[in-house]
Amino acid sequence: MDAQPGQPGSPATQDQEDSVNNIEQVYVPDAVPGTWTVEIRGTDVPEGSQPVSVATSGSLIGLSASLQGGVPDLVSPSEPTTLDLNVIARGQNVVSNSVQLHYRFDGGSFTTVPMANTFGFTYSADLPRMPCDANVEFFFTAEGSITGPIQVPTDGASARTR
Repeated sequence: MDAQPGQPGSPATQDQEDSVNNIEQVYVPDAVPGTWTVEIRGTDVPEGSQPVSVATSGSLIGLSASLQGGVPDLVSPSEPTTLDLNVIARGQNVVSNSVQLHYRFDGGSFTTVPMANTFGFTYSADLPRMPCDANVEFFFTAEGSITGPIQVPTDGASARTR
């Protein structure tokens, strides 16, 4: 997205590489939430590395979580059901042991179990075996070192997930 060479007042374009200007613009329509990597490469850098700045119109600090694969269509009463939660921390850390699964059967009290960080930003826990025809409800919590706690779904215990 570069200004047209020789016309510095012209709008940025998105159809050609620019190795002349030192200000660049990147616009990603309908960007997917998650972790992004920005790579900056110099074309003609005569002396060592140079300082760089990056500005954004969106928040670089945040915490979000989503259930991999969505809510299961079926939960087997004869074996545990593994639930995997993706937790994305932007500009902060996930507080240790804060990612938790909260579940209950047939309107009883919620049971809270810690979720294990199984790989990268994925956390896992099992819904235990349950009686046939049981109504199961669950939600998740996590805490960012800067932004604090979140619940998924956002209504937490009042949301009827399943």
